Amino acid sequence: MRVNKIAIPTAYSDHASVVKGLSGIVIEVVGFSLQVATSHRNVRERGMRFFGADRHLRVRHRQSHPSSRYWVTTASGIDSFASQDIAAVIGFTIGRSLRADAQDLGSQSRAACIPAASGRDCSSAAAVKHNKCLRLEADTLHNKRTFVPRSPVSHPASSSSPIYSDREFIPANKMLECAIPEHLRKERTFPVSTPPDYQPPFPAYCARFPTQMADLVMAIIGAQYSDPGRNDGAGIATIKRFVTDCPESVRPTFWEVASVVDKAKALNLCVVAYWPSVEAYKGWQEQSGFQKWWDELTPDDESPGWFQEVFSPTVDRFETVFSNNAAPEGAANMQEHISGEMLEHAYWGSMRDRLGVAQDDNLEGERLGASSTNGKDGDTSTRRVRVPGKKNLTVIRSGQDWSGTLPKERKLYLETMHPVMITGMNFLRDEGRTVGCYNMNVWDVVDPNNFEANLERTFGLGYFDDLSSLEHWSKSHQTHIDIFGGFLMYAKKLENNISLRLFHEILVLEPSQQFFEYIGCHSETGMLASLQKDGS
Repeated sequence: MRVNKIAIPTAYSDHASVVKGLSGIVIEVVGFSLQVATSHRNVRERGMRFFGADRHLRVRHRQSHPSSRYWVTTASGIDSFASQDIAAVIGFTIGRSLRADAQDLGSQSRAACIPAASGRDCSSAAAVKHNKCLRLEADTLHNKRTFVPRSPVSHPASSSSPIYSDREFIPANKMLECAIPEHLRKERTFPVSTPPDYQPPFPAYCARFPTQMADLVMAIIGAQYSDPGRNDGAGIATIKRFVTDCPESVRPTFWEVASVVDKAKALNLCVVAYWPSVEAYKGWQEQSGFQKWWDELTPDDESPGWFQEVFSPTVDRFETVFSNNAAPEGAANMQEHISGEMLEHAYWGSMRDRLGVAQDDNLEGERLGASSTNGKDGDTSTRRVRVPGKKNLTVIRSGQDWSGTLPKERKLYLETMHPVMITGMNFLRDEGRTVGCYNMNVWDVVDPNNFEANLERTFGLGYFDDLSSLEHWSKSHQTHIDIFGGFLMYAKKLENNISLRLFHEILVLEPSQQFFEYIGCHSETGMLASLQKDGS
């Protein structure tokens, strides 16, 4: 059997160089899944079927390695046998060089292969079996594909074929990205839930934070009025001044004001603020004078109640999803950049798959009902109460912004999606303890100057005893099935041309990453609800 070497141009002057006139397939292995990028679209998973405009590509998954990332296979003269079967056999390498070879298997089939890490050529069926290669079969393959080199190519003078380093090429067409950034990836002991042959039904994106960012802070600081009529604006104005009238170097990266009338009919106004590190937040506490003011507060019938809920997750315990890649929300205002379209969304379990910590931790928490009440349930409206943190407490902030929608979409959202969302959030607010939810409210984002709820933006803020409780409600309870199914229908009606902006942030927190303190607030405020005995 004759083996032909393929000569691939190597005169690349910069990262923008483009190699044309080649047929190629880039394969990315994430965990134990397979991703193939072609010029038509991206295909991922085992045993998939791919239909392009002019070809049918079938992939069989033989074996992959979680540490491997990219392989490239090329074949010359594709146009000369475009109507014939083509087989591509890809071998593995881990942190080693790749070399492109081609073999002529006769007039009815052609193949290109990259030797496995062992260095053996895939020049026979035995070698293919030995190297446990991936085999790709295509019935027709007409188009040529384009690749953009990441870096100049170098190869030893003694080699008749160019040498390609791992991750040498990226495809010119879009790739679906992994939600977990590369520097947080590790060997999984808990597998992903991505379904076979999965393609997301609509695009979604996530925030990419600087690699040196170890943690972040999200703080919810507010005032509560048991009688909304007593709100004179002074409480929230006081909190706002601590955010705005402090040294610029310690101000939060992003903040906004929100309000809600909770199930006890109390009015709550708060500032939601974000800092890029715990150190930055502590600097604000001291230099703004907030900590001194807070420590001196006492419950008073003439003043509002006050609450402070502060979360400081490490970045592997925080994940984001956005339906729009142009307008950052919340913590994404601290991002280095937004991701490209990502894979892990819109299927049950995708939330967990996006969390770096979940790669080797099942994130089991303290089940609601098993938590200690510390004997402090009951009236809290005349006391300062600090609530201890809970193992793997799960916080969700899920936002909606319809301010930029066109009339047709606005009408569709307000008549179909918004009422269903409110129904689901109200279930969690009123009956959430039955599904592991301590507290849930839908907040209006308000004008930061007059505090009026006229911005057409809302967010749900909820606390679950652990991630699995949130997952179980999401997957099995009719209120969330209606939300999820309703959005798929909403997107379909608009042919995925959606101007509605949706996002969520998920935090799975260690006890030391939580701070809850309430001064003169009713007993169902935030995590004060965790101090109540079941049935109360």
